[in-house]
Amino acid sequence: MMEENTGRFFRKMSYASHENPIWYNFLTIIWGWVPWTLVLVISLFGLKWKGLRLLPEGASWGERIRKAWAKFRSQSPLHLFTWVVILFIFIFYCIPKSKRSVYLLPIYPFMAMLIAEYLLALVQRGAKVFKISAYIFASLALLLTLTFFAVRLGLVPDSIWGTGRHAAENIAFMQALQGVSLSLPKWLIVLLPAVVAVCLLYALAKRVDAKSLLYGIAGCMLCVFVSLDGVYQPTVLAVKSDKPLAARMNELQPQGNVYSYGDWVKFYSVNYYLGDRVRIFDMQQPSEGYVLVVEKIQEEFLQKNGDAYRLEEVYRTPLRSCDMHDKVIVYKFNKK
Repeated sequence: MMEENTGRFFRKMSYASHENPIWYNFLTIIWGWVPWTLVLVISLFGLKWKGLRLLPEGASWGERIRKAWAKFRSQSPLHLFTWVVILFIFIFYCIPKSKRSVYLLPIYPFMAMLIAEYLLALVQRGAKVFKISAYIFASLALLLTLTFFAVRLGLVPDSIWGTGRHAAENIAFMQALQGVSLSLPKWLIVLLPAVVAVCLLYALAKRVDAKSLLYGIAGCMLCVFVSLDGVYQPTVLAVKSDKPLAARMNELQPQGNVYSYGDWVKFYSVNYYLGDRVRIFDMQQPSEGYVLVVEKIQEEFLQKNGDAYRLEEVYRTPLRSCDMHDKVIVYKFNKK
């Protein structure tokens, strides 16, 4: 408890854990608010920047800071509390080296309230940001649906992904989308973004007010996320899963422990599916069995253990592991 909390905060941990630079938290917030981030960025071009000041006018920097502080304190209790929560949590998690996106989750509801008020203020001004955003998101929703049908009809060749490091994965993702069997409800979910996009374009043609466009944009985003989470992502993530590797290990070793090479190598998914049967090879020094080796340290494993063990490669994953981000090789070993 002391290491994971106090030690993590004061950078006194015995091992490196999710270490990231300070700008990581800023990027996390920007990425975390996608696609609303795009709407906010577009809105900046419609603001009247002339005359805007970071600090109020004053005879000295001290006076300007005091005026800014007084203005901050003069907000309503609700807004003051909202800003204090956001700033306190964000600054707090900028201090330790250990930074993760999940640490900032508590500030999202409070930021959502401020963003909603900002957008409603733009609505009252009749800002053009909603018209521009509506065209963008309607186009993206239509493009998503058209791309899916192009993949289903085999119109997208595998060669489009080239021969790079991620080519095999991308081809597997595309083939999964092409061949996945969809029920009627899932087909309706696939078509949902296109239907909403058409409705949004119809609203634009009718020149509806800014408030209606804002609701239309929010509905379009919601339908895109429903489609992504309901059909696209489950299909793609099933390809990335380490469950097939765990199934193969269960065939090779139905009972007893299997092993992973390297102190830092944690096959969390495989260990989960095998019922917590994965142990670290170097710590156990077993006499026989099967060991999981990440491809990038394969040579190190062979050089270190080639003299003491008879090693036979019995399986190699065709795609990268979702946990290790690299291909995994399974060796059968026996002590000489």
